[in-house]
Amino acid sequence: MIYLLGNEKYFVSWLPSYFVNLSTGFKELGRESEILMDLDREFDKKDVIIVIDYVDLPKAIDLKNKLGENSPILVSHSHGSSAFLLGCKAKGDRAKEERELRAMDIVACNTEWHTQTMIEEMGVSAVYTGYPIDFDSIKRSKAKTKEKGKIVVGGRLEQDRQLFIAVEALLPYGKSVVFCCPHGKEWAEKIWGGDGIDRYEEIFQFKWDCPQEEFYRELATAEIVTTFGCIDTLNLSIIEGYTLGAYPLVPHKLPYLEYVSEGYEPYSLKDIRRRIDEKPDIKVTVDKYDYRLVAQRYLDAIDERIDRK
Repeated sequence: MIYLLGNEKYFVSWLPSYFVNLSTGFKELGRESEILMDLDREFDKKDVIIVIDYVDLPKAIDLKNKLGENSPILVSHSHGSSAFLLGCKAKGDRAKEERELRAMDIVACNTEWHTQTMIEEMGVSAVYTGYPIDFDSIKRSKAKTKEKGKIVVGGRLEQDRQLFIAVEALLPYGKSVVFCCPHGKEWAEKIWGGDGIDRYEEIFQFKWDCPQEEFYRELATAEIVTTFGCIDTLNLSIIEGYTLGAYPLVPHKLPYLEYVSEGYEPYSLKDIRRRIDEKPDIKVTVDKYDYRLVAQRYLDAIDERIDRK
């Protein structure tokens, strides 16, 4: 049996869709799965537990330590940000994440570059699965018209999202720019300073604590979706925006180049603005993140591990 371990209060806003899309993919492929909110039951050593939220990793590790060789197969997906040189991390984050992920039998990764980085930097049992996306569900939010010149920047405003560069690059576009943040203003102020955030709110639009439905409405009327992330394991916002008809403007670096053929020269204000104004032709390939394909990659990795037991 495949169990998906979740909880009632997810650490980050995109986890519920990951949870739902993956379990739906298993069902459509004819494999049973069950949702758990705790690990208070008996498990067989060929059962599989997929840990959805990183805060639940210690629970799974405790179970493994308790059961030893009879432990079920443990699977985690990981953003793995502390494995990256430019990743946003506090003191001790890398050691903690490395310790937790090395205890997993399988670490599922969003992109091939992400997978290779996790193997090289942390020595974990990483496999490429991709991120499970329900494109048909997203497309239901499409709008009939776009707002001319509208640019959406999605995601959290941590250090690796380089807010200062975003502000300088986007100054000419003013209120046409909308930052959609899954967290509150206070959280951003702790990183970038309260006076700075107040000033930026005078120049651009900010949607704080932006729920997914509102985010999709903003993306659906945007001409461009962009990011200033110096690193990422995928950047779901870019793919969601593209699916809703926005032009994806990304840095010309991995992992973005796994699904967008080219992007702006990193840190080049001139090239960023040129691409905003001209929207040069690019090729985008995101079908590989369809939830059914991702679920199948999970099953391939799981079945291989079961066979080894």
